[in-house]
Amino acid sequence: MVTWRGINGKVSFEKLHIKAVVIDAVRRNPVCSAATDADIAQAIKRWLGKEGGKNACQQPTRNQPMNELTFNQINNLINTMKCI
Repeated sequence: MVTWRGINGKVSFEKLHIKAVVIDAVRRNPVCSAATDADIAQAIKRWLGKEGGKNACQQPTRNQPMNELTFNQINNLINTMKCI
């Protein structure tokens, strides 16, 4: 399981290298280039709060460990931000 801070033994997204990749990807979108770190972090927190964005995008497979964020899940996260 992944949460922003990694509380209760969960993986901390905030400390993963993929956080920088997501922030960079959001900022590469010309419409989102002015988004602040705080704006992007808030969107990631909302997405993680929806169990990996399952309500905003495709349902994750049940066979996939929750601490492994796939390319598709990260891509869906970026797409659901809609430029904060």
